[in-house]
Amino acid sequence: MADEKSCGAIVFTYENGTRKYVMVRGTGIYQAFYGFPKGHMEAGETEQETALREVKEETGLDVKLIDGFRQVDEHFLAREGRSSDKKTNVYFLAEYQDQELKAQESEVSEAVLMNCQDAMQCLQSEGSKRELAEAEKYIDSYYEQKQDKTSQLGFEKGKMKYRIEDLTKEDAEYISKKISDIVPREVDADAEEFVLKIENENGEIIGGCVAEVYEYHWSRMLLEDLWVDERYRHQGIGSTIIREAERIAREKGCRVVTLGTSSYMARPFYEKHGYTVFSILQKTNGYLSYSLVKYLDKDTPDYVPTNNSGARFKVSFGSDDDAEVIVNGLDTYCDVYEQKSENVGFYKKLVDEDGAFVAGMIADVYKGEIGSVDGLFVEEPLRHQGLGTYFLQEVEKLAKKNSVS
Repeated sequence: MADEKSCGAIVFTYENGTRKYVMVRGTGIYQAFYGFPKGHMEAGETEQETALREVKEETGLDVKLIDGFRQVDEHFLAREGRSSDKKTNVYFLAEYQDQELKAQESEVSEAVLMNCQDAMQCLQSEGSKRELAEAEKYIDSYYEQKQDKTSQLGFEKGKMKYRIEDLTKEDAEYISKKISDIVPREVDADAEEFVLKIENENGEIIGGCVAEVYEYHWSRMLLEDLWVDERYRHQGIGSTIIREAERIAREKGCRVVTLGTSSYMARPFYEKHGYTVFSILQKTNGYLSYSLVKYLDKDTPDYVPTNNSGARFKVSFGSDDDAEVIVNGLDTYCDVYEQKSENVGFYKKLVDEDGAFVAGMIADVYKGEIGSVDGLFVEEPLRHQGLGTYFLQEVEKLAKKNSVS
């Protein structure tokens, strides 16, 4: 009888707010089977050391083990014709962030991320399905406990040491000033907005864009809004605008241009101009929101529209009033597809027993859409007590309650 023991980990991360698990597919006779990263123990290793090493060897990930989780799966090796030999698999729970998942071909044939439902469907072993279900429950419980502990930081014996109150206008200005004092002045100093417009023969604005250039560190242009009047679309006007915006970006030393669009808008148009998608957000209304980027220092073929009759119109710089026309035109187009979302924002502060400001947060939360933290500040002597984390968790709860994706 030759028993075997392997150790590994059920590894998870979060992708666009969704919890996903690392699934690996074996090689050779195991190529049709998905499972969790694992492997045999080496001499002198602990179970945890084996798990960390095997995850690294199979996926390239450096993970952190979550305390308190250990699952054991025991079965006999009937598949290999060794029905009297017992195989023991020990699984820990591990998390990672901001790393590239890459299958190490000498170890596994594939490494992919799956949500819990998809992973359950791919797993063939009932034991593995049970372990994944246990991991899912443990993660939920683990973070609830962390949240409960964190929410008690800044509290004394279960009683609030600080009160939570609504922000006033003066509080919001104070938070903005404090953050500005911390952020290097060059960041704001080198931000410059410009407006481009195209007018027809009658002086009407029929297209344009609003963009912002950040020269400090990022050397980036954000193309905030680009709009073409419906009567003049498919005539190359959008291409004329984007080429001029990119010319200005290069002139100002920008390396990249970023922008956002939706599935009912102009993703194919931007891709023709060399832009690539780097993030996708599923909205609750069924539409997708895309973020795209173009690296200006890379050679990309110039796109020339089949119908370029709009080239007869000239591009010029616009004013704030012109920007309003462009933004309103784009909003009118979007309103056909998406209703305006209600902002149930989180604008709160903590004050001490004397009413003095302790910490505050400014966050927008749009129902069924998206949330954004615009400002979070904790007075310096009171940092590292979990107050910032408390605010973030409260915003996340509000976002989930309002179906924010």
